[in-house]
Amino acid sequence: MRRLKLGLSICSLLIFATFSMSSEHEVVHNANHVFNAIHSSMRQWGSSLNHNGMSFFLATVPAGTQLYHGTPNPEPVQGLEWLAFEPEHAMIFARPRGPPRDHKTPPGKDELPQGGFASNPRPGFGGPPESECGHRRPPVDGQPLPRSVQHPPHAPDNPLPPPGHPLREERTFRPSPSNRDKRLPHSSNFQRARQDQQHRLGLSAGDQDDRVGYLHTYVPKHDLKLLYVDGLSAGKTSNGTLDTQDMLLLNLTTGPHGPMGGEHERAWGMCNLTTSLWEGKIDGILRMEGGFEIILCDFATHLERTDIITVTQHKYWVNGSAGFLGGWQYIKAVMGRYHGIGGERVKLAYDDFVSVFSYPDLKGLFSNDVQSDYVMPRLQNVRESDLERVKHDITSMVLRKDWDGVAPSRNWQAVADLVVARYSEPLHYLHTNKELRGDKNALQFYLINILHPFIDYTARNATLETQRCIAQVVPPLPTPPATTASLAHRAMHDVTHHICDTLLTALSITSTSISHASVTQVYAEHVTDIIDNLVAYLNWTTWKQCGTCADEELCYIPIWPMGSHEDHADPKCMDEDTARNRWGYWGQGPMGPPPPGDGDEGERRQHIGRFP
Repeated sequence: MRRLKLGLSICSLLIFATFSMSSEHEVVHNANHVFNAIHSSMRQWGSSLNHNGMSFFLATVPAGTQLYHGTPNPEPVQGLEWLAFEPEHAMIFARPRGPPRDHKTPPGKDELPQGGFASNPRPGFGGPPESECGHRRPPVDGQPLPRSVQHPPHAPDNPLPPPGHPLREERTFRPSPSNRDKRLPHSSNFQRARQDQQHRLGLSAGDQDDRVGYLHTYVPKHDLKLLYVDGLSAGKTSNGTLDTQDMLLLNLTTGPHGPMGGEHERAWGMCNLTTSLWEGKIDGILRMEGGFEIILCDFATHLERTDIITVTQHKYWVNGSAGFLGGWQYIKAVMGRYHGIGGERVKLAYDDFVSVFSYPDLKGLFSNDVQSDYVMPRLQNVRESDLERVKHDITSMVLRKDWDGVAPSRNWQAVADLVVARYSEPLHYLHTNKELRGDKNALQFYLINILHPFIDYTARNATLETQRCIAQVVPPLPTPPATTASLAHRAMHDVTHHICDTLLTALSITSTSISHASVTQVYAEHVTDIIDNLVAYLNWTTWKQCGTCADEELCYIPIWPMGSHEDHADPKCMDEDTARNRWGYWGQGPMGPPPPGDGDEGERRQHIGRFP
């Protein structure tokens, strides 16, 4: 009977906690995932672990920010191309021209392999041939789009889905119902050929050497206006990293056809959106793979080239046995951005963004084929009508943005950092310390220390205690008739409310006066149960961090195409030799590990991501 009364009292506390939050405002659906999207935005660590991003932010790259472009060509880029934030990232593409090769022939060992951290296409390769493009883009002024892209990066010629990741049935490009009859306006972005060449900084076509590549440095002439697609959105995988681009923005079922995982067609499709649906209010797309990159739709309009260096093979391919495309220094550069891109090189608009997570009636988001150590979202089983609704909201967000406005905005990622900094370590300790978890009195003492600033022991009031706990890190929500709180504000509030309410409930349970040892143990078990549920709900990426690694070691996690399932579930500090040739997280196939006994093909796959 005593255990029954205990269970009823605990249930009543939890029921009160649930209703106390929902009565204040409309609760954000999947608030924990929205919170984590904000916390991990523009951070290599969280965006790699939660690789299937589901959120869209408006982003600004300030004028004068140094950006890099690697290519076999010395001429300035005129149209659509890719930019990297780190020179080591762009250096992968600053390589000599290779011999022509048909798509059916695997790369030889004397070629730079396709599919390292950012796969290297063949220099001078344009858009996919007509025979390879199953998805046709709408014409610009009735004319086919030019194919002046030099080297869209990062995927094998014939990407294969890993086991358990079947491709969906084919679906072609189709405009949304509201835009089905809209023709794309004329835009110089897609009509400008290689004309009006910029000054070549001392290089001419006759100076070009097929044995070298070139690293270009560009700076924006003005602030770049970008759409940031979060997660590992530049990773060419078949387990969800491209869903928000292919299935949502571009209305596809399978990824675009053609080499490089359809990157040419994907890039042209999104740049078409910038001039049609988004009415020229977006300059390009911001994404992440092994490093952050920009698909910029018109280099000549937005950039000034400030430098170019010639990259020779013997100077660049240092430490050829490294086992990584780009070398260990590149891996260090990527992982150096674990906790942010740094230098205020990107500013996100957190007050107005769109997240698939927040739609309460959207079904099928977590019913999918992703193979990982925790559940990941995908769009493969989400209804097409729901995808159209999200896309409409993204367009509305873009069109209402006043890029020239100076309206004050709050950095909600900084608020998320406050919440995580305060509660990450205590919750981890409560979740993992066996001695503490079995001792009701020790639990009570520990919880009192965490919550003491919010409790007036002369006049206990559960509502005020929760409000004080929330307000310490999250500003109060506006009350009517004030402006409705933003999605970010409400998500911060809901998650922090859940944390504070759970901890205060746990303290109330441990504060109950009892003397019988067996009942004391029951109370401790109930406290640890609700703490464990909270930890599972939050799923913070900080709990996978390695701590301080030794010099020349990195906390190693899967970043496409490298890494194993073990690396995702339990990251560890690794040096260069230990981290080499770890595969499997992204599935079998060109980007996965060689199957046992696979002969020559297995040998070829072992060279993927290596120096030749």
